[in-house]
Amino acid sequence: MSSRLITNTDNNGPDDHLMELLAGETLGDLTTDERQELDAMAPGLSELDRTTMSHAAAALALMTPQNEPVPASLTARLLDDVRRSPLAFADSNAAESASDVSEAPPSLLALSGWLAAAAALVAAFVIAVNNPAPSTPLTTDQAYQAFLGEKPADTVEYEWTNVMVQGVTGKVYWSDDAQEGYMVFAGLAANDPTQEQYQLWIFDAQRPDATPVDGGVFDIAQTGDTTIVKIDAKVPVREVQWFAITVEEPGGVVVSERKSIPVVANMPA
Repeated sequence: MSSRLITNTDNNGPDDHLMELLAGETLGDLTTDERQELDAMAPGLSELDRTTMSHAAAALALMTPQNEPVPASLTARLLDDVRRSPLAFADSNAAESASDVSEAPPSLLALSGWLAAAAALVAAFVIAVNNPAPSTPLTTDQAYQAFLGEKPADTVEYEWTNVMVQGVTGKVYWSDDAQEGYMVFAGLAANDPTQEQYQLWIFDAQRPDATPVDGGVFDIAQTGDTTIVKIDAKVPVREVQWFAITVEEPGGVVVSERKSIPVVANMPA
């Protein structure tokens, strides 16, 4: 059996060697001699109790930092045991009388408190493994700040240049390596998304100017606000030359007629 150490801090609970054998039973690494030894050490345990304890011991063993991640197959077995054994154990014993408990083998009486705690531990352990806490998605502003904080080495900053609308300022940050970038606008007029939307076009030196890359549509909520927009390139961009913003129908277009181009951003000199 692989070497595993489970420290017993409860003097009324099972000893370390028994716990090690129980863990090995669930983990499937007991030798024939060790299995016979376990059978001899736990004659008073019912099959249900032994299964619950074996899985709890395995969970305790695998939760130590020096052990490997829990195998998916074992997680499934532990989860199944949590669903069945602790509840079944509680339900089946709820109806037992005090005289029935007094007739239980001494080993079970000594283990009862520990077993309840172990079952709770397994339940918490399996729930944590199978249901990790959902991560909260970053806001666009948070993602933008994170991007600037760990800016890829090839990131290029482009300045917006007014074309059909005056007074628009801001920058574009783009990394070919990371295929990530952000636009910052101030002074771009608010739009009604039901009538029109802004659309970004990315001009790649490796593509004809007639077919720039669609960088996604976006809206400006209020004129004068500083707005940060994450670039949503629909295909990989290899060598950005310049960016252009057009005004299009809601949802954007596949090919722009470029009738309305408020601003552009050229490769810096």
